[in-house]
Amino acid sequence: MNDAIPVTLTVNGKKYDLRIDPRTTLLDCLREHLRLTGSKKGCDHGQCGACTVHINGRRVNSCLTFVAMHQGEEITTIEGIGQPENLHAMQAAFVERDAYQCGYCTSGQIMSAVALLKEPCGAELQQRVRRLLRLFFKNPVTRIWQNNDRWIVCHEFCLFAQFLAQGLFAADRQHRQR
Repeated sequence: MNDAIPVTLTVNGKKYDLRIDPRTTLLDCLREHLRLTGSKKGCDHGQCGACTVHINGRRVNSCLTFVAMHQGEEITTIEGIGQPENLHAMQAAFVERDAYQCGYCTSGQIMSAVALLKEPCGAELQQRVRRLLRLFFKNPVTRIWQNNDRWIVCHEFCLFAQFLAQGLFAADRQHRQR
């Protein structure tokens, strides 16, 4: 590794000092160097969301960003939001509702949903999201429940969350910046 550069990362609250090729994606670093394999390599183009992690509390497709860009930032993976003996509420909801299907992209769905519930948005957007969710979740198989005045739903929400995050929330941020 002649071109290796020093990189210091904080992942799930733990500091790591690494020497790494500057072309290494965050996803590859997490999986191959730190052995945190919860984030998955799906499409490797940022479209499927299987690689979703949080950087400073915001969703990021880790396959699309270089690890060297994230020194000094707090990176959280699926391993960092809960463990089998102490699951995050969203993880517990997936288990309780058997929403994990084959499981390959579940970590990305959970990470996206957790971040979506924390991301700031205006009251008007929250109302639009709730209306869309009511329309989207007319399927009786899907159970929706409210917890601490936040929507928590199973896997269909997580798929829908990525659509909302990319479209509605971006539109809301642009509107507020005007």
